[in-house]
Amino acid sequence: MHRADRNKHLSGKKRGGGVCLMTNVTWCDERNIQELKSFCSPDLEFLTIKCRPHYLPREFSSIIITAVYIPPQADTSVALNELYLTLCKLETIYPEAAFIVAGDFNKANLKTRLPKFYQHIDCATRGGKTLDHCYSNFRDAYKALPRPPFGKADHDSILLIPAYRQKLKQEAPTLRSVQRWSDQADSTLQDCFHHVDWEMFRIASDNNIDEYADSVCEFIRTCVEDVVPIATIKTFPNQKPWIDGSIRVKLKARTTAFNHSKVSGNMTEYKQCSYSLRKAIKQAKRQYRDKVESQFNGSDTRGMWQGLQSITDYRKKPSPVTDQDVLLPGRLNNFFARFEDNTVPLTRPATKTCGLSTTLHTALTHLDKRNTYVRMLFIDYSSAFNTIVPSKLVIKLETLGLDPALCNWVLDFLTGRPQVVRVGNNISSPLILNTGAPQGCVLSPLLYSLFTHDCVATHASNSIIKFADDTTVVGLITNNDETAYREEVRALGVWCQENNLTLNVNKTKEMIVDFRKQQREHPPIHIDGTVVERIASFKFLGIHITDKLNWSTHTDSIVRKAQQRLFNLRRLKKFGLSPKALTNFYRCTIESILAGCITAWYGNCTALNRKALQRVVRSAQRITGGKLPALQDTYTTRCYRKAIKIIKDINHPSHCLFTPLSSRRRGQYRCIKAGTERLKNSFYLKAIRLLNSHH
Repeated sequence: MHRADRNKHLSGKKRGGGVCLMTNVTWCDERNIQELKSFCSPDLEFLTIKCRPHYLPREFSSIIITAVYIPPQADTSVALNELYLTLCKLETIYPEAAFIVAGDFNKANLKTRLPKFYQHIDCATRGGKTLDHCYSNFRDAYKALPRPPFGKADHDSILLIPAYRQKLKQEAPTLRSVQRWSDQADSTLQDCFHHVDWEMFRIASDNNIDEYADSVCEFIRTCVEDVVPIATIKTFPNQKPWIDGSIRVKLKARTTAFNHSKVSGNMTEYKQCSYSLRKAIKQAKRQYRDKVESQFNGSDTRGMWQGLQSITDYRKKPSPVTDQDVLLPGRLNNFFARFEDNTVPLTRPATKTCGLSTTLHTALTHLDKRNTYVRMLFIDYSSAFNTIVPSKLVIKLETLGLDPALCNWVLDFLTGRPQVVRVGNNISSPLILNTGAPQGCVLSPLLYSLFTHDCVATHASNSIIKFADDTTVVGLITNNDETAYREEVRALGVWCQENNLTLNVNKTKEMIVDFRKQQREHPPIHIDGTVVERIASFKFLGIHITDKLNWSTHTDSIVRKAQQRLFNLRRLKKFGLSPKALTNFYRCTIESILAGCITAWYGNCTALNRKALQRVVRSAQRITGGKLPALQDTYTTRCYRKAIKIIKDINHPSHCLFTPLSSRRRGQYRCIKAGTERLKNSFYLKAIRLLNSHH
């Protein structure tokens, strides 16, 4: 038994108590149990121990168990913060350990601080409420069953039945074939290719470059398959990437030495083999680490990510094709080419911050006035990118004044494109496409923007904000007069019909932002006779925006994502990557999440939201071992940089908001009046204040 008795002076309580953990010696010997930390305060009591059981799945290095008690009258925020800091430190030290946190949490919920932890008790433990929780850092760890309480306890006891399956049993081993190249194979192929008459391939292809290339490549491939032997390698799901043939030989040697030592009683050979194996593993891990770090400094991005995925055990869920019908590729090809009959394109965003900031500034400026509210209609098009009609696009390009030769080149580029579909080893027959724009083509986003340039608002009280394929109608309503807004929506529907765009009404959503004290019923909007669904939250340009224009939903979402990436950062730290490589990984995978479009939303975050975000930064800082910029500093720096870019770009839609003052006050800009803190803390007003403070 391991006890952490209550301290009367630290807890401020007169009655005794505390927390304890009992372990079975048949599960884990006392010599393999270590007490890591105990804590006692008026808000929290806990005890943490580290166990190394006799049997443990290979993916776990140890088990860290924490017994917790949070009193009903405790400040749950203080208690959870202390527990969070302790668990984060332990996760950094033991990144491969299995964590189990169990106890009486009362009103507290650990998932608000550690969203990647899973709660396994789903039954009531006292008075119909689930006050006792059990968290772990792996999914489906236990199945909870209620049991009678111990003695006179007022809480039911919980039997946790292990439901976790070790990684070795979760996935089947994979088989892959590799070519065993050797010096003999190289010399044989060199001699073969030296005596080949390559001219006969050109003559047989009748100077057709495609047939010429295919025949030569097929001949080379056949020669390689005939000369180079093929070996089949079995890879287990829990196998480390640095394990090679030499380490497997040493593993077998250690096992053999252990079996001999049990018979002879001499452990000398076994100790030598164990030492040799540990030395070989350390060297292999060091070589693999150096390889990954060299890819950080080089230009091999693909190899770098493959190495990181191997170290962090990241595996993308495969989506195997179960239908092996040889006619399937042809049916899929016809499906993807179904837009030949009518229709326009979508694009990838370039920078989302400007589109989001413009939308928010338009809404906040209007809401600063009396008796106003805003209706936002988030339009969804059905397969717009694949349905562009090139002939209509060329007419619009000519109207914009583009050179006729360039217009004809675009028309030729979009028409007569062959398309095939491959499923496994089956390839469909080619189809010729005359609609749509090629996916992944750098020209397609520009063509879509030019195609939709004439989709503009017809009323001054409305704004149509287009960002790639995302179209948002912002209706600025005053004195409950929605006539202009409803007319705008009707006109947009007509424009879509004229340009072969199909509105997906089921996915089109509307959000109403109304801060007036006296709430009124807002009649819904209709498109083609169908009511558009009204929502309270929407993911707009990758950012969760709500009808209250607060950012709790968004910050909760990005904190949850960032917490998951911290696990990978800890694994890299354990693997021994340098602080520079760890910092690069943090900036690429964690900071990019926390600071995405930060200039648009961070200014109006609550103090609670900012603390939650900064906790992630502090955790990453402890892992990397170096100084990381605070999010507040990142926000300020990016606001200033963004403002400078907008000022220099006279074509930017928001350039007019930065009005210079007289020449006597060079570098100063006219402040925008704001009657509410929401508008005052928005991006453009914050940016103007930053610019003025620098002069």
